Amino acid sequence: MILKYIVENNKYENINQILKQEFHISARLLHKLIVNKKVLLNNEIVDTRSLVQNR
Repeated sequence: MILKYIVENNKYENINQILKQEFHISARLLHKLIVNKKVLLNNEIVDTRSLVQNR
C-alpha cells in the first residue's frame, strides 16, 4: 500500500506527526516502517523526525 500526503500548509512540523495524525498509524507499525526503511520523501529514504516543507 502506498500512502501519499501533499503538504499544502504548515500544519505539521515533522513526518511523524503526519503519519500518526493523518493516517492513524500506530507506534508499532511506525517502528516497523522505520526499521525496514519504507518511509520516503520525494523517493528518498528519510528520517521521520525530519521537517516537512511545502513544494
